[in-house]
Amino acid sequence: MFPNSPNRSISLLKISFVKDEIGSRTKVITSQKDLIVIEFSVTSQIYKEGMSEDNKISRAIKLLSFLYSGQKYVLIKEELYKIERTYQSCAFIELYLSKQDE
Repeated sequence: MFPNSPNRSISLLKISFVKDEIGSRTKVITSQKDLIVIEFSVTSQIYKEGMSEDNKISRAIKLLSFLYSGQKYVLIKEELYKIERTYQSCAFIELYLSKQDE
């Protein structure tokens, strides 16, 4: 695999939280966009900054900016991640993710 080549399948998700009849909140996926993106390492500086803000950034991905439309969640291999930060870099946008407990 070449550096900076697409290497990870993901789903960008928009999720709504709906209360059921007993008042429990359940997640409902309102939109899903399947993509192949570039996954890269989280730097120690980003990791430390995330720890100080109580969000444990554990993954970072990069995709073309026009493919991202404000989604807040990412699904990677059946694991749900919340998008904690975004960073615009030319034609790409970097998304920094923290793992979510179900």
